[in-house]
Amino acid sequence: MKRALIAFLVVASTIQVFAQGAEEKTSQRWFPLQLAIIPEVQIADRSTMIDGIKLNLWCGRNDRVNGVDLGVFSGCDDITGVQVNVANYVENKVEGIRIGVLNGAKDVTGFSAGVVNWNDGALKGIAVGLVNVSDEVAGLQIGVFNYCRRLGGVQIGLINISTEKTVKFFPIVNIDW
Repeated sequence: MKRALIAFLVVASTIQVFAQGAEEKTSQRWFPLQLAIIPEVQIADRSTMIDGIKLNLWCGRNDRVNGVDLGVFSGCDDITGVQVNVANYVENKVEGIRIGVLNGAKDVTGFSAGVVNWNDGALKGIAVGLVNVSDEVAGLQIGVFNYCRRLGGVQIGLINISTEKTVKFFPIVNIDW
């Protein structure tokens, strides 16, 4: 076990050196693997873009993730790919699939599944959960409670609210194009 851990750390350090060499060719540092215990204890620092796999043993935080983000708690500014954690928080934009008990983001383009899916901005795609909250919806919300300000799609659930519609509450199915 100790040998495997030492080998992993040596490989990770070597990859980090090559990633730093590639920094001269790109405007942002990148790294193919992130292993995080907490944001202060992770292989690559927060500003390093993860272009590969991000594993959050407890909690990880990076500005940008392209690829797969797995673990307990995850935070980032933007993600393109798949995010599967107990709790996912994306400061700006999600492009892809995210699955978790709690999902929070500004904008989502893709698919979200969780107990609670919350977006400050736009949902362009599908959200499935007990509670779905979004400022704008261009797609589909499926849940017990669905809420948005502006609806350009369908809400399916027990309670469906779209505050900019003439009829703000409509049970079971709420449609607006």
